[in-house]
Amino acid sequence: MRTAIFVLWLILFSHSLLAADKPNIVFIFGDDCGIDSFGCYGGDRAKNFTPNIDALAKSGTRYERGYATPLCGPSRCVIMTGRYGFRTGGLTNQTAGNAKYQDEPALAKILKSAGYATGMAGKWRQMSDSPGDWGFDEYITDPTASGWFWKDNYTKNGKEVKLDK
Repeated sequence: MRTAIFVLWLILFSHSLLAADKPNIVFIFGDDCGIDSFGCYGGDRAKNFTPNIDALAKSGTRYERGYATPLCGPSRCVIMTGRYGFRTGGLTNQTAGNAKYQDEPALAKILKSAGYATGMAGKWRQMSDSPGDWGFDEYITDPTASGWFWKDNYTKNGKEVKLDK
């Protein structure tokens, strides 16, 4: 399968800046994944492939109901803004970038205002601007449209990093 489970998009490997009693938040968003892609949700085929995610799920909050859009760009737009695509204009992969950080609430900025440090790793290209503009303290993403992470280079906090071959 071309798109693997990216421990991605938003890995909000957040830790508290203001109080030690705040929980860490790890949000895993995978392209082309269904409930059967993870052992913690009963996917028999996945149990051998997702032991670390399954272990995290045992000690954390696992969601069993939610709203999903059928495309990756609009899904990212919904997660970043907390608003339906028809409100932001992010209805398709081509229009997900219509949502602008200047005009919309941003998940990372909201978490930062609550005292969290935020980070993101993974695909971003359908969203507008950069993860930093949307409020992430640290981020790495694939600078190409191919979606193949780490193939030749990557972008870290707005700067391109070339991989040695």
